[in-house]
Amino acid sequence: MRVTILVSLGVLIAGTALFLFFRSPHSADTAPRQTEAEKAVNIAVYFEERLLGEAMEEVGQPKGGFTPEVLMGVFPVFIVADFDGVRAEEGKYSVKDDQVVFVRYDSYIETDAGMEISKMGYESLLKNVALRLNYIVRTEEGVNELVEELSR
Repeated sequence: MRVTILVSLGVLIAGTALFLFFRSPHSADTAPRQTEAEKAVNIAVYFEERLLGEAMEEVGQPKGGFTPEVLMGVFPVFIVADFDGVRAEEGKYSVKDDQVVFVRYDSYIETDAGMEISKMGYESLLKNVALRLNYIVRTEEGVNELVEELSR
């Protein structure tokens, strides 16, 4: 009887261990999957990192942050229309009479970095420039190709 109990207990422990192992995060079935929106945000973040990395090598860190004027100075392929609808820390950029115009949100107090392009702004900038240049950017490699094109 003791042997039966020990064998049953051993089988139960082994079964539980196997069950927990296959339900762990290492299992491909339970690996977290990114939604299309999450992938787009990650690509936009990578675009921002690549763009700002190149810009910082060229001009350093501007006092007021990276604005359309700074980026157009570093990347000659950018045009005014690429910045239409791009958000900044304290407002939004629009195009008027072929000029980039900053429209500050009413509720914001003006700061030195208020005109700097925001995280959401880089997502819009990526969409605008990729559409204009006919790039489909879904991977980091696609971002690398686009940034190379912008640097020409």
